[in-house]
Amino acid sequence: MVTRRVGQPPDLGNPQTLNLYDYVGGDPTNHPDADGHLQGPGQEASNACADNQQCAENKQGQAHDQTVQAQKKTTEIVVTAENSPTHQLGTFAGREATYYVVEVDKEGKRTSGGAETNHDITLSEKSSNLPKGNQIADPPQTKHRLFEDTQSVKAGHPYDVTRRWSVDKHPARVLDPVSGKLYNYEILHLSFEARPQLRIEYKNDQ
Repeated sequence: MVTRRVGQPPDLGNPQTLNLYDYVGGDPTNHPDADGHLQGPGQEASNACADNQQCAENKQGQAHDQTVQAQKKTTEIVVTAENSPTHQLGTFAGREATYYVVEVDKEGKRTSGGAETNHDITLSEKSSNLPKGNQIADPPQTKHRLFEDTQSVKAGHPYDVTRRWSVDKHPARVLDPVSGKLYNYEILHLSFEARPQLRIEYKNDQ
């Protein structure tokens, strides 16, 4: 960008300052000026605006950028769920759960109304008493945008599953949709004879 210096006195020791149509004093290597606001070598950038409205718009834009940066430092990407009612069919009980990503503040409150859609969600499950024939996410399973999860149990075969989540390959906390609190992982308790038959216990690492 070539700019014309107005009202800047020349430096007789530097002939470049006599040129009113220069760029950083003809020395861009030692005096870089990314946005074209420097008036000469070693001088601070000019904050002059064309008019008051432009100044106001510039300040408003800077304030917005600062707010966005501050929010990024105090927000977190987490996983939460919507659980359908549990249905019983013969000696089986089960339900469908939909997990998705949301952004929350440091208190666990959502900062946006809907789900964050452009993310990969990974579920990793472990169980020490898994009945034969049941399947869990071991090894971990990854899905895009939404993670549809089928949870079921057979009469006489209760079991528990420890579940941890990741978003875009980074560990993510889980948001309890009832209490609104954040936890490191969840334990799914499944028992046909219990009430409720499917229950989630939220836990934090010690």
